[in-house]
Amino acid sequence: MTARRAVMSLYTPGRDRDRIATAEDALARLAGPGRSLPLPLQLVIARKAP
Repeated sequence: MTARRAVMSLYTPGRDRDRIATAEDALARLAGPGRSLPLPLQLVIARKAP
């Protein structure tokens, strides 16, 4: 999963695009080849695509 997909999969209502881009950049720096970045999930909701 790319950093962009990981950040965009989070529910972040009301966040501006610049702040989301900053989060994508930070995550991309932290997660690289051979590294893992576990994300604790409390709730996952799957929705069927239209």
